[in-house]
Amino acid sequence: MAGSEPIIFYDANCTLCRMWMEGVAASGWRALRFVDANDTELARKLGIGDTRQLQERMCLLRPDGTAAWGYDAVVALLRLGDGACGIAALMASRPVARVGRWIYEKIARSRSCAAPHRALTNGKLATSC
Repeated sequence: MAGSEPIIFYDANCTLCRMWMEGVAASGWRALRFVDANDTELARKLGIGDTRQLQERMCLLRPDGTAAWGYDAVVALLRLGDGACGIAALMASRPVARVGRWIYEKIARSRSCAAPHRALTNGKLATSC
């Protein structure tokens, strides 16, 4: 079951996913727990029933046990942050969400997880594999 803080499941084998997770973690605006989506045993213990979906899109598991997936998880994450409600409301609006979901799914299906890992370290781009 979920704990007292939201949990973000991300694909730790994916460069794009890791970069996104590191950016969210570095922002420091909210207590979040990050879990590798490839750890299906842990995902099941935390309350994720459909672990296959974790290979296709990110998940935000809320403390109440409800989950948001893909683009909707991005919007839900923004709703957790201070001052981001206006952006989240815009992104959740029907016309924007329709396009946003399409873009999210397109990127999620075509992401390359074999690229070298690049992360910002002290404001500089560092590359590692």
